[in-house]
Amino acid sequence: MAVKGLGIAKTAQLKAAFETGKRVRRLNARTMTFDSVEAVAAYCYPRFEGKRDEQFIALLLD
Repeated sequence: MAVKGLGIAKTAQLKAAFETGKRVRRLNARTMTFDSVEAVAAYCYPRFEGKRDEQFIALLLD
């Protein structure tokens, strides 16, 4: 998708900024206790966000 006024360099900068944001959220979501379905979703969501291919994750819960 082309956006008027966004060249290759600016597009690369925006993609890098979004990726940096995703990585920061992943770092902050490492240690969690899961006491609800919502907590599990909040932990997993950043790992799946923006993926175009099928992803698989296994959570071993006690």
